Amino acid sequence: MRPKTIRTALLCAFVLVVGCTSQPATAPTSPDSPANLPALTREATLHLPIEPETLDPARAVQPAALDLLGMVMEGLVWQGEGATTSPGVAESWASPDGRTFTFTLRPDARWTDGRNVTAADFQYAWLRVLDPLTASDHAHLFYEIKGAEAWNGLNPTAPDFAERSAELRRAVQIHTVDDRTLQVELRAPDPAWPTKTAHPAFFPQRADQTNSAEILANGPFRLVEWIAGKEIRLQKNVTYWDSANIPLESLRVRIEPDALSALRLMELGQIDLAYLPGPLAEQTSGAEHMAQPATMGIALNMGMKALTNPSLRWAIHLTIDRTRLLAALAPGTAMPAGGLVPPSLLGGWSPASPLPPEGDPLQARRLWEKAKSELGTDSLTLHLLHAEEATELAQAVQLMLQENLDGLAIELEALPFPERLERVRIGQYDMVLQGWVAEHNDPASILAQFVTDSPANDPRWVSPVFDQALARSLSQTGDRIAGLHEAEEILLSELPVVPLYHPVRHWLVGPRLKGLRHRPLGARLDVRRVQIAP
Repeated sequence: MRPKTIRTALLCAFVLVVGCTSQPATAPTSPDSPANLPALTREATLHLPIEPETLDPARAVQPAALDLLGMVMEGLVWQGEGATTSPGVAESWASPDGRTFTFTLRPDARWTDGRNVTAADFQYAWLRVLDPLTASDHAHLFYEIKGAEAWNGLNPTAPDFAERSAELRRAVQIHTVDDRTLQVELRAPDPAWPTKTAHPAFFPQRADQTNSAEILANGPFRLVEWIAGKEIRLQKNVTYWDSANIPLESLRVRIEPDALSALRLMELGQIDLAYLPGPLAEQTSGAEHMAQPATMGIALNMGMKALTNPSLRWAIHLTIDRTRLLAALAPGTAMPAGGLVPPSLLGGWSPASPLPPEGDPLQARRLWEKAKSELGTDSLTLHLLHAEEATELAQAVQLMLQENLDGLAIELEALPFPERLERVRIGQYDMVLQGWVAEHNDPASILAQFVTDSPANDPRWVSPVFDQALARSLSQTGDRIAGLHEAEEILLSELPVVPLYHPVRHWLVGPRLKGLRHRPLGARLDVRRVQIAP
């Protein structure tokens, strides 16, 4: 499945319901380390609504699997609060140019069988993800590495596949200098690239364990029991390099698909964390939420003459009342979008000039009249493509536009996913309900999809000013956050896409549990500093 396919498939489901410097050698210690805690039962019970399908980092796709992998495995780095990154297996890393990175691994990073985690374990794991025969859904996350995309894109059915595969594999720039030194060369500078290796797809693997039933761990916990459909038991991994600073002795992961049952277990004190659907979360005191790293909206085809008119694009945007739309269609499951970048990224992203979530029909009508004059017409028909699963949303958008903009007709086209994908790819559409998913905890993961030559630039939008602003943000010398804000502001001022909403995840934490951190994506649960309160 290609990256674009993944993005679109995920968002269809949502409709339904820094500079490059060396890092410190050791992570900071906490005054609340286990040695300073009272003698308590140090076991927490967490809830997962779906049982993980695999704990193979090369094949895991479900959020539940990625969450669990983050408890038992560790990559080169950890994603910290906001844009911060802390050392994991790599005690330090450096780059002279933002393009070639050298990671130095900890001498005390070990697997549960006592063997050291080596640079070869990372090289093997990453090449396995990229191998065309693995068909990993996360292979595209490695495409910044020089040679990675060429090898992964090779057709396994080609008659000369074996020969070409061996040749292209050798060209992938992932090298082991020695057991503790991993070197990676990117195809273009990206000073923030080490932060992207926090994703579970970048976790190491041992070549001698790929086909073994045993699950070796190198993270804070190790798997000790898996009762299918019921629970998964983890214990503190005593071979983990930072084991002394892991407060919990054990973790139970309760698999409970029924949210009401999970909430009841929480009330009885049998679990410490429960995930809830939006409507139930709205009725539950103390429930927390986080926007998922995704945005649903409308892509406008800038290859269509009418849609190059900025007055028309702004009239479309101002006509849609996102608050009313979500209250009617998806109460509690999404939040109105004030921009394109999801607000959960970097620990709380906010657009420099946010779009108002409520509609402004009066201003929309004024702009629509101006657009008709500029286009030399009294009426206009636009087609809105959408997934079959998104019919209700498409109808609501159609109604708002036609009610407020006299003379505008919106014709809906519900298409099977592959056909809709192809129509968008070749530009045969006016508007399409589309989704954009961040693949890293980085606004650039969303914004880079709209660079002029990006294959994900569905609107076919061309803005040299946007391209330059984003390029500056990715350079070693520019103010990265300021550049990202500038790029998003340019996009929101021109509106090649009309953001609608961000899907939301809800959960409830019990009173005993302290120190649990939620991330927007990847291994979403950080359990390293979780404590059981008195």
